[in-house]
Amino acid sequence: MDKKVLEVLKKTKKPISIERICEKLEITADKDIAEVRKILDDYVKSYLVIKTPNNNYISIGKTSFRKGRYYANRNGSGKVVVVTDYVDGGGKHVVNKDEYVIDRDDTLGAIDGDEVLVDIASKKDRKGVKTAQITDIIGRDLQYIAGEVYRLGSSFFVKPIDKKKQGITIALKDEAIEGQRVAVVLDESSSNNFYTGTIIRTFGHKDDPAQDKDDDILWEAFKCGISDKFSDDSLEQVKRTPMKVLDSDRIGRHDLTDWEIFTIDGEDTKDIDDALSCKVLENGNYLIGVHIADVSHYVPAGSPLDKDAFIKGTSAYLGGKVIPMLP
Repeated sequence: MDKKVLEVLKKTKKPISIERICEKLEITADKDIAEVRKILDDYVKSYLVIKTPNNNYISIGKTSFRKGRYYANRNGSGKVVVVTDYVDGGGKHVVNKDEYVIDRDDTLGAIDGDEVLVDIASKKDRKGVKTAQITDIIGRDLQYIAGEVYRLGSSFFVKPIDKKKQGITIALKDEAIEGQRVAVVLDESSSNNFYTGTIIRTFGHKDDPAQDKDDDILWEAFKCGISDKFSDDSLEQVKRTPMKVLDSDRIGRHDLTDWEIFTIDGEDTKDIDDALSCKVLENGNYLIGVHIADVSHYVPAGSPLDKDAFIKGTSAYLGGKVIPMLP
C-alpha cells in the first residue's frame, strides 16, 4: 500500500486530497482509507510529502521545499546539503547532492549538524550560487556539549567551546564553578535554542596552573568529540567476557595455542592486537606467521561494545595517552 500511495503522489502534479488518492487506488473500505491516512501522516512526518493548509498532499520533490543537513560557518551563516537518490527510467541508481547557501538571517536558529527543511524558492540565487531559507528544524542530535561555565546573576550556564554551537543557551540545573571546563548532556528544550543541562564530567578550571596533564589532554579530546567513556551496557558486556579461551571457542578454528607466538611491541605500547611467530621448516625455509586478534569474536555485531566502537570509530592517541575504541 505504501508504494501505491507514493506512486499516486509522484504522478500528481498538484496537491491532491486523500479522497482523490483513495479514488485513484479504488479504495472504498473504511479500514483501507484509515490505512492510507496513516501512510500519508508517516510520509508527512518524514518530509517525503508536504501537507497543504487545506489538507491536500503533494510529493516534496514537486514543491520548493527540500530536506537536508545544515553546516554552520563561524560567522553565523552556513549551508544546507540536500542529498536525493532515486532510480531513473533505465533502472540506474542516481545520487544527487545540492548545496544551498544560508545567510545569517535565514538560519532560523539552526546549529551545525541539524536536519532542516529549506525553501529553495524563497531567495534569489546570486552569481551561480544557490541560496535558500531554513523554514523548519526537523531534528537535532546532540549527545553532549563541551564548554565553560559562566554565571548570570544566581544562575549558571555553559558556553559551548565549538563556535558552531554557540547559538544555543544551556542553563545548568545545579550550581557550578565559573570558569570550570565541563561536559554537559542536554535534558530539556523549551525552544529550539534554549536547553537545560546536567554536568556529566569536569576537566578542572581553565585558569588552574596546577591542572592535571591528563585533564588537559582529555579536555582537548572531548572538544573534538572524542570520549574515553563507555556505556554501562558495554562495561557489563566486558564483565561477561571470559578471560580465557573456552573449548567452544576452538570449534571451527585451527588451534595454534601450542605455538610460540610473540608480540614485538615495547613496554609503552598502548594496545596489543597482533603478534608474530617463526618456525624453521625441514627444508631450511622459515614459516612466518602473522596473527591478528579476532576482535569480532568477542564484539558481536549490534552488541553494546560494537555500538560504542562504531561511535568512536578508532582508538585515539594523544600525547602519550590512548583513548581506546574498546575497553
